[in-house]
Amino acid sequence: MKGSKQSGEPWVVSRELVRPTWTERHVSARARTAAALYSAVAKALGGALVVQERVYGPAGGRADVLAARAAAGLDEAPLTYLRAKSGGDDGVAVLLWSVVPHDLAMTVRTVQTRACRGRLLEAPDLRMLWLAEIAGTRSDGALAEGVTRQAEAMFANAAAALSELDFSYAHVVRTWIYVRRLLDWYGELNRVRTGAYRSFGIDGGPDGRAF
Repeated sequence: MKGSKQSGEPWVVSRELVRPTWTERHVSARARTAAALYSAVAKALGGALVVQERVYGPAGGRADVLAARAAAGLDEAPLTYLRAKSGGDDGVAVLLWSVVPHDLAMTVRTVQTRACRGRLLEAPDLRMLWLAEIAGTRSDGALAEGVTRQAEAMFANAAAALSELDFSYAHVVRTWIYVRRLLDWYGELNRVRTGAYRSFGIDGGPDGRAF
């Protein structure tokens, strides 16, 4: 761990988990600016291959993040950019999951589908996929009208992206769904999600509970 919010220096925490075929390197970091953030992150990664990346920053800050990532040599992997609450002074933060392969047969690469980009980790007898920023967009790229149609389009886009890469929803172990007005939209989102999952052959359990 280095730096602190009070000192203004980048705050970085890096933890490792050694597995038989690779070492996981989890990096959490925060800094006042995107340039300072990714300079510190690049050192913490030490050449590890990024699989998943979530960035928390101000509205309009995505361009600065992308430029800082490119300057640090980390511009290949897709990311999920989440707008932080306004009124704060916490700069920009990132959570990364990366791997250091022990076997040259392991690869991590960026993949593109019609709906989104992602990162695909492949090794003998193993394929792991992370998809970033799947939105409730129509085929023309515009957001669907209203929360119901956006939710329906989001799940349809996710299922289509998985299928393009020879996966299915049966392979999904975790999702993150970000909703701007959670309390207002959650009931309808949950109804759409339950219907979508059942159409994928996944139900809420023997008593038919919603997800």
